[in-house]
Amino acid sequence: MYWVDVALITFSCVAANHLGLVAAIEGAAGHSIPIANCPKCLCFWANICYGLFADQPILLVLSTAFLSAYLASWMELGMAYIDKQFTRIYETLYTPADTSKSSATTSNLADPDSTLPDLPENKK
Repeated sequence: MYWVDVALITFSCVAANHLGLVAAIEGAAGHSIPIANCPKCLCFWANICYGLFADQPILLVLSTAFLSAYLASWMELGMAYIDKQFTRIYETLYTPADTSKSSATTSNLADPDSTLPDLPENKK
């Protein structure tokens, strides 16, 4: 169970940095948090703290902390690659709409009535 916890801590530390949570906390706090700002450092120290709290042997704690810090570099690289692929796919699927007046397929989004069909008037 200890290895699962170490893996989850490592993923959480890298994801918090990658998604900008650490930067948001630093912005709200008004000063830099150097250890939390680096995914490798945050993984190392978080796993050290957890391993000591979980009463694990010190050699196991140190080795898993160093291993998680090393794997954090690769996990961060993998997340950056996935982001780049996501952006590429997203831009091919959702291209910006053509807003020129010459295009017959575009509608004027500022005038909601322009997309409604003409209704026959009710004559009595």
